[in-house]
Amino acid sequence: MNFYVNQEQKRQYLFQGIFLGLFPGTLVTALNPLLPGVWAMAAGVAVPLLLWAGAALLFRTPLFARIIIGAGALLHLYLLRSELLNDPLLALLCGLCCIGFFFLLFTARLHPAAEPGPELRLNRLIGGAASLLGVTMFSPLVFRNFTLISLMLPLPLITVLYLFCDYWGNFVVPEWKGRLCFLFFAASAASFPLALTDNIVLPAFAAAAGCFLLAFFRKNSPLIASGSFIRHPGRCLALTFLLLCAAGTLLLRTPAAAPKIKVIDAAFTAVSAVCVTGLSTVDISKDLTLTGKIFLLILIQAGGLGIMTVTAVLLHALGRLPLNLEHLVSGVNEQEEPGILTTLRRILKVTFVCESAGAVLLTVCFFAVKGNWLEAAGLGIFTSISAFCNAGFFPGTANLVPYAGEKFLLFIVALLITAGGMAPAVTASLFPLRPFSRLPFISRLVLSATALLLAAGTLLLLIFEWDGIFAGLPPADKVVNAFFHTATLRTAGFNTVDLFRTGAPALLVMMLLMFAGGSPGGTAGGIKTTTLAVLFLAFLAEVRHEEDITCSGRRIPVSAVIQAAAVVMASAGVLLIVIVMLLTTQSAGARELIFESVSALATVGLSLGATRELDEVGKIIVMAAMFVGRIGPLTLFLLLSDKKSTPQPGLPPVKIPLG
Repeated sequence: MNFYVNQEQKRQYLFQGIFLGLFPGTLVTALNPLLPGVWAMAAGVAVPLLLWAGAALLFRTPLFARIIIGAGALLHLYLLRSELLNDPLLALLCGLCCIGFFFLLFTARLHPAAEPGPELRLNRLIGGAASLLGVTMFSPLVFRNFTLISLMLPLPLITVLYLFCDYWGNFVVPEWKGRLCFLFFAASAASFPLALTDNIVLPAFAAAAGCFLLAFFRKNSPLIASGSFIRHPGRCLALTFLLLCAAGTLLLRTPAAAPKIKVIDAAFTAVSAVCVTGLSTVDISKDLTLTGKIFLLILIQAGGLGIMTVTAVLLHALGRLPLNLEHLVSGVNEQEEPGILTTLRRILKVTFVCESAGAVLLTVCFFAVKGNWLEAAGLGIFTSISAFCNAGFFPGTANLVPYAGEKFLLFIVALLITAGGMAPAVTASLFPLRPFSRLPFISRLVLSATALLLAAGTLLLLIFEWDGIFAGLPPADKVVNAFFHTATLRTAGFNTVDLFRTGAPALLVMMLLMFAGGSPGGTAGGIKTTTLAVLFLAFLAEVRHEEDITCSGRRIPVSAVIQAAAVVMASAGVLLIVIVMLLTTQSAGARELIFESVSALATVGLSLGATRELDEVGKIIVMAAMFVGRIGPLTLFLLLSDKKSTPQPGLPPVKIPLG
């Protein structure tokens, strides 16, 4: 078989899996209350069965399969005729999709295999799992009725489980074939009762995600083998965070998490948690149940660590991490040294130790205020994870304002914020304890820039707001609160005072600290401390008329200065766009909206009250700003780029007057 036919076979079996997972979703037409009579109901049930059967038989009897798929699609259009007649836009979109679908269905040349091998069956499994994953994640954004979603999931779930057992039982672990068959029948039998009780969405999502990840990271997986997914770490980072945001929306849309929350508010809260921002359009303490708060904490932890970090470590533990995927994780984590998996394990250990120690200390602090160990433990664990991940969520009303006088509590939270914002790798380099001069160069640069920003921010806030937002506090509490807000302004989002009363000079300092952000590799946003440090060193070198940019006996390459300038320009450009869009579409004051824009893009989470006044358009704008801020504005502009272009020789240099 030639190479072209082999590649076409892989692609077609992948699409067959997608169709097998998507077609059963047309069952929703049978539940349309506008359809009259039993015959219309029967026709609605027949649509997904026809489409699903046609997709299953596509490579066995191609002509018959095409006929029944076409019949099912036409019957589906007939059942939707009332909606299409009343909605011209829907009719146009549906018409364009149908033209493309029927064209491909009846003109594409199929390349069936006499007996599909492991690669073809793997492709089919990936397609089916991906489609089921998409249905479970995005259907809650479209349908408000969970019963409707639940009733359309059993058939695609059973299909994906069958594809998984078919591939895994025949080609991966044949000795488990009997166990997998038992698992398939047990899960199939349980899917219908779960659907009737509206409890199938999360199990279906978990099954789809598990099958997809296990199949996707196989050595002969098409995207891993070809490298198309892993050539650009930025694209992988953006895609994984986007999927995590969609999964978070699904979790927060479940009745067990938030019975009365709107779709847009669930999406806003999920994006804010995954992007470790802290902005919220709902009251976390009242609108989310205990289950919802647990889901929120999981999203914060996954967003803080980075989904690729967690996935890489788990796959390495299973012994299934290909070398090119290791290269991908290295690129996402900006790690150039060998032993990336050792570094990742160290990051997880530092995260666990810091969050555990913080949870214990904060539990003691909250107990001193609340007098209830159970409530104190819940607040301590949630706050510790939220602080270390720089998320800024707090499961109580008024954030940390009631604890403005608790100096030790605020100091612990500030330390957690700083440790997480510096990157766990930098924090890990501090142990065992050793002189500052013997630390790695990057650690010394990050620690120096962080200390300078904390000291300068604390001093400026005390100068501008001694008798302002800190009025009424004892002098020691003023110093602690100024230090706390300097730490939290660098992308954490906690507050102990009413920021709406902040004066203009202090607000400017706050926005500059938010724009600066934390350090690369950490959970913080902003342009990063290393970017500021490189630009400052370049400024000093220019002022001193030095040819090279040096620091601690090291030479900073010119390419680093160019990249730092690009990061600042990209961030400033995106920030300007967000500000203009919010000022144009929202009715809140310019002061509040500008502060909101900087807070969202820098993934800080502080607000002057504009978050609760946003309409749906404003919420979408802020969600986009938080997402761009999490992946990095420069990454956004580089998503469509590949390798760097080679320099063109022979071009003469030009001297441009500056300043």
